[in-house]
Amino acid sequence: MPNPYRLIVPRAVYETLIRHARKDFPAECCGLLAGRFDGANAWAEQYFPLLNVAADPTRRYQADVRSLLAVHQAMRESGWREVAVVHSHPHSPPVPSRTDLAQNAYGDALVHLIVSLRQDPPEVRVWRLLPDRFVPADWTLLDGPGT
Repeated sequence: MPNPYRLIVPRAVYETLIRHARKDFPAECCGLLAGRFDGANAWAEQYFPLLNVAADPTRRYQADVRSLLAVHQAMRESGWREVAVVHSHPHSPPVPSRTDLAQNAYGDALVHLIVSLRQDPPEVRVWRLLPDRFVPADWTLLDGPGT
């Protein structure tokens, strides 16, 4: 996978992850975008919602291991790879928190798409998380089929 890469999200996939964030409100939602890499682009083909089993899901997210394993199996069967980690911030901006940095198991290999539900429509930003900081990641929301 190229590092860094541009994340490309078709509108239908985007709307699916926004619906998940709204459904889980006031808890944080979490999920994975799966797809394919094409040169310096990562094409999101499918959003996979995960179950948030954090002790305080209104302030943190922790993906359920069983749902994560099932998603990885579905990705393998489809020939897809992880292209982004997704989670929501129900009441704060779509900016990584200290906890997001500290609990980032992917290093800077995957970008993180964060949905803020503090306004309507939700605000979405994509980040590359580094050990001690975060930087904006390049991404595009496609309105047409495009993939």
